[in-house]
Amino acid sequence: DDDSFSYCKAITKVVMPDTVKVISYWAFNWTKNLTEINISKNCEAIYQFAFANTSLKEISIPATTTNIMNSAFGMGCFLEKITVDPNNPIYYVKDGILRSDTVLNKYIYGRAESSYSIPEGIKSIGQYAFENATNLKSITLPNSLESIWPGAFQGCTGLTHVTIPEGTTTIMDYAFGNCDMLASIIIPESVTTIDVQLFLDNDGCTIYGTENSVAHQYAISNNINFKTI
Repeated sequence: DDDSFSYCKAITKVVMPDTVKVISYWAFNWTKNLTEINISKNCEAIYQFAFANTSLKEISIPATTTNIMNSAFGMGCFLEKITVDPNNPIYYVKDGILRSDTVLNKYIYGRAESSYSIPEGIKSIGQYAFENATNLKSITLPNSLESIWPGAFQGCTGLTHVTIPEGTTTIMDYAFGNCDMLASIIIPESVTTIDVQLFLDNDGCTIYGTENSVAHQYAISNNINFKTI
């Protein structure tokens, strides 16, 4: 069931039987003391915020798991090690990220690098994918990018500038929330949807874009400084 073990403070370790095929929405949300779990070798899907606000540091994904919602490891789930069975047909870990061919699910937490280039081919950056990646000072987004999901870069307090590539169409709520040092963001005309709370608690960011674009209208509606490029 959804949120089956939410707020179970007594749970520190879960040994999951192999009969489990789905880890449901919010299943272990706020199971704050959970530090160890095995994923059933027959698990097929991990749903939204399944491990939100836990103390898990590592997780291993079996070959059978072919549906991982892009928010499965979001919102207070700071994984420092992710492994994927090499026989998994969809997901793999490469260049510090859990990904499929087109979706970036999770940037591994605690990496020391100050800059990161998301690989070409990624079309979607998942919900809370880079959450609290405080060491990052610069991020390069791929030309293949189409959407940035809610909270994707929330809490990336070292970022100072972001360029959204042409071809991106959607930037969702809190995508750059609590990015306190973010001073400028370039948003191209291809972006047709910007959700209401793009920044959250950052009034000093300037949006650069073209006149009468969605980015321009967003800046006007939200009292954000805008400069034409």
